[in-house]
Order: sequence, then structure tokens, then C-alpha cells
Amino acid sequence: MVALPLKTQPAINFAEITGDYHFNPTALNHFYHWRPVKWIGEAIPRSNFAQDLLYTFGAFLTICRVQRNNAEARITAMRAAGWNPRNSHRP
Repeated sequence: MVALPLKTQPAINFAEITGDYHFNPTALNHFYHWRPVKWIGEAIPRSNFAQDLLYTFGAFLTICRVQRNNAEARITAMRAAGWNPRNSHRP
């Protein structure tokens, strides 16, 4: 799963990776490396997430794996519950 914090609104988009890595040396700058994704629904308001997850989404790294505070399982549970905020709190 991929999380993309939006810069233009207080929300986060999610996607599932659907295919293998690709490299295209003729692509526009910054888009040489990519993987196909399927976007999941609409952007989810940041207010739906616990503060520890928001800190993680705001990490300064371009790409990182979110492993702290059981984040992956919590986000999966939120998705299954229709992005219900009560499922974003720390266990």
C-alpha cells in the first residue's frame, strides 16, 4: 500500500501497488522509476488519523516503509471499516 499526503488539502490518498517496478530512461525528469498503482477511493481527511500516524506520513523521506506503532495493520483495519477514525488510534 502507498500513502500520499496531499500538499493542497488536509488529506491523504492511498493506493495499492498492482505491478512490478519499471524504469523508463526517456520519461520526464523525476518519473524514470515507477510502479503501477490502483488508487483507493477518495482522499481521507487527516483528522481521521491518530497523531502518531500523521507524524509518520509527514516524514521527510520521499519513500519509506511505515512500520512503527503497528501502522500497517491499523491502516488496513481503517480501510476495512470504511476509514473510520476510531480504528486509527494506537492499540
